[in-house]
Amino acid sequence: MSEDHTVSGALSPEEKTTLQSRLDAMDVATLVKSYRDVKAKIAEIEARADKPRAMLKEVEGVLMARLIGANASSIKTENGTVYIYTTTNAVIEDPEAFWRYAVEHDASDLYQARAVASTIITHQEAGETVPGVRISSYSTARVRKS
Repeated sequence: MSEDHTVSGALSPEEKTTLQSRLDAMDVATLVKSYRDVKAKIAEIEARADKPRAMLKEVEGVLMARLIGANASSIKTENGTVYIYTTTNAVIEDPEAFWRYAVEHDASDLYQARAVASTIITHQEAGETVPGVRISSYSTARVRKS
């Protein structure tokens, strides 16, 4: 039984059907070779993208300087609009002080709780039940060089 493991929208229905037919006709050794060939092609494409990415960063820097120089949050042109986009993140540099503050001020909105799967599995393997947690796993085929 063949499962759909393609990236959604990456292949047209016709391409997917053609590819699936070709893959179904291959033995495992040929599939492994095909997998490795495609991975190598992706690595080659990604390596060639380093220079354009660096060029893009330079253009972004000049555009940001122009926005700041114009004291503007956006500039509309015939080719598109450049605008300032701000991303903010928070890094806990002093966990003890952070947690003390959060507890003292009953400020659970300052953090997000997340279960650590590997630790929960360790507890389960030791015969302990960790309440309120669901563990799920998924498997995928990977290929490595022999």
